[in-house]
Amino acid sequence: MPKAVDDGQVRQVVALPAIESSLDRANTRLRLRQDLCEVACRTAVEQNGVRLAWVGVYRPALDRVEPAASHGADSGFVESIWMGLRDPEVDRGPVARAMRSGAPVIANDLLADEGFQYKVAAQLRGLRACAAFPLRLGDDTIGVLATYADTVGFFTDGAAAVLTSIAERLQAAVVSLGHDLPWPTGDEGHRNGEDRIRLFHRLAEVLREGSDPDQVLRRATRLLGEHFRCSVAYADVAPDGDSFAIPYDYVVDGPSRVGHARMSDYGPRIAGLFRSGDAPVVIEDAEALEPEEAEALRARGIRSFVCFTLVRQGGCRAMMSVHQPTPRVWKPNELRVIHTFVERCWATIEQRAVEAKLRNNEALLRIAGRAARIGGYDIEVATGHVTWSDEACAIHEVPAGTTPTMAQAATVVAPEHRARVEAAFVACASGGPPVDVETQAITATGKRIWMRIFGHAVFDRTGALERLQGAVQDISDRRQLEEQVRQAQKMEAIGQLAGGIAHDLNNILSVILTYTEIISDDLEPGGHLRDDLDEIRRASQRAAELTRQLLAFGRQQMLQPRIVDLGAIASGLGNMLGRLLGADVELVLRLGAVDKVRADPGQIEQVIMNLVVNARDAMPEGGTLTVEVANTLDGAVGASGRFVMLAVSDSGDGIAPEIRDRIFEPFFTTKAMGKGTGLGLSTVHGIVTQSGGHVVLESELGHGTTFRVYLPRVDDPDEPIVEPALPLTARAAGETVLVVEDDPQVRVVVGTILERSGYRVLSAHSGTDALRLAAEPDATVDLVLTDLVMPRMSGREVAQRLASLYPAAKVLFMSGYTQDAAMRVGVVDRGIAFLAKPITPDTLLRKVREVLDSR
Repeated sequence: MPKAVDDGQVRQVVALPAIESSLDRANTRLRLRQDLCEVACRTAVEQNGVRLAWVGVYRPALDRVEPAASHGADSGFVESIWMGLRDPEVDRGPVARAMRSGAPVIANDLLADEGFQYKVAAQLRGLRACAAFPLRLGDDTIGVLATYADTVGFFTDGAAAVLTSIAERLQAAVVSLGHDLPWPTGDEGHRNGEDRIRLFHRLAEVLREGSDPDQVLRRATRLLGEHFRCSVAYADVAPDGDSFAIPYDYVVDGPSRVGHARMSDYGPRIAGLFRSGDAPVVIEDAEALEPEEAEALRARGIRSFVCFTLVRQGGCRAMMSVHQPTPRVWKPNELRVIHTFVERCWATIEQRAVEAKLRNNEALLRIAGRAARIGGYDIEVATGHVTWSDEACAIHEVPAGTTPTMAQAATVVAPEHRARVEAAFVACASGGPPVDVETQAITATGKRIWMRIFGHAVFDRTGALERLQGAVQDISDRRQLEEQVRQAQKMEAIGQLAGGIAHDLNNILSVILTYTEIISDDLEPGGHLRDDLDEIRRASQRAAELTRQLLAFGRQQMLQPRIVDLGAIASGLGNMLGRLLGADVELVLRLGAVDKVRADPGQIEQVIMNLVVNARDAMPEGGTLTVEVANTLDGAVGASGRFVMLAVSDSGDGIAPEIRDRIFEPFFTTKAMGKGTGLGLSTVHGIVTQSGGHVVLESELGHGTTFRVYLPRVDDPDEPIVEPALPLTARAAGETVLVVEDDPQVRVVVGTILERSGYRVLSAHSGTDALRLAAEPDATVDLVLTDLVMPRMSGREVAQRLASLYPAAKVLFMSGYTQDAAMRVGVVDRGIAFLAKPITPDTLLRKVREVLDSR
């Protein structure tokens, strides 16, 4: 490389007198201008030691600098400079600063120059210092002479003085030719200009007609190759930034480049230029490159080429190259043509990709809008014009494209909500919060829906209201779900209340029923006192039935499920149902052979009785009542699994649609005062749900009602169907029963019954008290009879702790509480000994004997 010029060793510039004397020999002013620029660049490089020199002309109409001539290393770097100067806010390098200040600028270390934007491209090309000299015409800067060296600190005062002299003589020479543009506009002749016009006209047709990117690039590659009479290749770069694939090319001379390759195959310096993408890679003669680089290009039949890379988001995405097997000097205007051609191709393809993505997003947005029932609106305040999206039109049940006025759009809101909605829009239009209201709306067909309205105001630059924009959403389904949740929460709260009430009532009824039995046993038969006690007993039993209903509708009763046959249960109730219905109602039983289910037989009987009574009341003038039991097909009822169906149908008037949603509510009844408690159907719903099934209502006004109960069937039952227990005959055999009960009255009455029957009784008011009694030296325990739910220590915990003292003792739980409470203390429905309150002497003694005699 040439050495830097030292101070005091300023070489005589011998070329400029030759340029001045050549004025007489030039044929045209245009050729003279071009000669001046080219000779100035050669002089700077060949006689003054710089590595690259170029002359740029300022185009006021375009507000940019374009190269008119260059000489030295890699003119592709010049292309990157003139492209960068298009944006003065971005490029603040030495050339740009010289153009804008009108004074020479020297940057003796480009890599340390904060304003220089092309450090990677310069470093890869070995350019380390720059000196830029503006060319002036009066007060205007009309061009620049830019020089680059490969040594930091190259531009000393002496070197700068020589280059300043070259710039001044060039300026004087071109100005002497006239005050118009002192160098070519980039066109080298009328014919070449027409060729370029035709090229870009044909390219515009290709870009306009082609919709497929591959088709566009294939045709564009041929156009560019035919224009330059060179081979052209397009490549897609892989994400690794090195591998690339050439799907198609245009070949004039040499082999096809179609296939796969790597940037690194061309050597590290050229690969780095490819990846940087800040300037085209321009090779005029590969034989002047490093040996390994020249060999890589020679193997591919390439002697000279120009390659533009597409860099997006910090990485190289694609490349397009023009190449030939012979040397070629690529002129600046040719580089501009290639660059413009490639940029237009890529811009169009990217635009098509964005448009396709936009169309896809719009389609997805429409799908999402339909799924979420969301539509948009736009209100132009000045004209009152309202635009609804297609989905908004669908929500309002009007044809797509409907454009109502503001007054018409306002009538969509239900009258009772209009003032509130209007106030929200007025506040938003006045600079207040965005609109967000839920309201009822009336569609074009008269249907009422719940709608959520969002919106915001758009103001112009003066602060005046311009438009209101937003969205509407049909939230009817959500509101219905919220209402269902509120209803479920209400029923849950009532159920919890019922459970608490039933617990206390069962304790009280246990005392009443037990003492009634005790007193009745002590009286002589036939006395009036005994008759009075029978009335007390019957009233208590009705009260006990009421507590069972309260627990059933709340799904909080303690079920004792067994393997049962629904057909057998319904058949066993046949005679009773006939008497219950009366002579004016015909009972039809359709009881085929069905699979077994797991359920509490007593509760299933209650379900049938409640449905039959409800059906009878729906036919005050008589009719037909049908009880049917049948298997269902898999999935036939909209739920997974297989079910056995129990259906009760009547021929009454049917249930009105407006009350069907409330039919299972507790205490809801359509019967006259005193004719019903409103617990019958809620009890059915609670029992069936607690048993793992569900109830379906089918009713049509004038055509009767059917309630279908579906219970999951049991395949290959592993336990036999349990028969009713035989009457109690055995009495106590001297066993000791530890009674644990926190209610004192229940504890006393239970102990009294057991002692009268011959049992030895230990009574404890708590778990702690029970453990104390059981630990006494002379204590024995054969049976632990404990309440499930007690303060501080549950019945299950009592039984577990006593098991260590009396491992052979049996356990019998009793409770008047809910199933949920029993589950919390660890009791399950299957495989336990359980006695439900209220208790009577007979049920208590029977259960105690059964547990003591069990294995």
